[in-house]
Amino acid sequence: MSKANSLPNDPPRGAEDDRLLQEQGAAGFRQARILDLCQEALSQGALLTREDLAYRVFFVSTRTITRDLNVLRDKNPDLMIPLRSTIHDIGPVLTHRTKIVRLALEGQTMTQICHIMKHSPRAVNNYLATFVRCVQLKRKEMQIGQIAFLLRRGKGLVQQYLDIMTECESDKNMGYHLEELLRLGTYSNGGKKSDGGPHND
Repeated sequence: MSKANSLPNDPPRGAEDDRLLQEQGAAGFRQARILDLCQEALSQGALLTREDLAYRVFFVSTRTITRDLNVLRDKNPDLMIPLRSTIHDIGPVLTHRTKIVRLALEGQTMTQICHIMKHSPRAVNNYLATFVRCVQLKRKEMQIGQIAFLLRRGKGLVQQYLDIMTECESDKNMGYHLEELLRLGTYSNGGKKSDGGPHND
C-alpha cells in the first residue's frame, strides 16, 4: 500500500453489512465495500493494492479481488476505483485526476463532480488546485520539468494537465471555465475561493 503500511480505519460491521452478506453473499459484500475502502484510504493519503484488499481486508486471493473489480467495472464502466495500479502519473490517459478536471471544465458543479467521482469536496478542490497551479506556471513560460519540480508532481501528470490546457484554447466552453477556475483558485458548492492551504495532490 502506498504511503503507509496501515489500512484505513475500518468501522465495525453493521446491519447493512449483515444484510449484504445475507442477501448477496460474500462476493456482494466485498463488491459493496471495495469502493468505500479504497476511497477512505485515498482520503487518508494512501492507496490500496489488490494484495491489500485480498490478504489484509477480505482474506481471499488476488484473483478473487480481480473478479470483484471486473464485476464493478462491468456494471459501471465510468467508475474510477482508486487503487495503486490505476492511480499514478504514468498510466491510463484518463486518470481520476484528469477526469475531475475535465468535469470542472465542462461546467459541472462541485456537488455533481463529487457524486460522479465519489470524492469529497476537499479532495476535488485539491486536484483542481494542482491543475490551476500547472496552468499558472505554464503561463509564466516554465517548462514541464520545472513545473513538476515546483509542484512535486510527476511529469506525466503535468503533461496531461497541460494537454487539457491546450484543448481549452480551441474550446470556448472549456476556456471559459478554465478562466473561472483561475479567477477563483478552486471552487466549492457556493463558488467560493479555496482557503489556499496546503494541498495533498
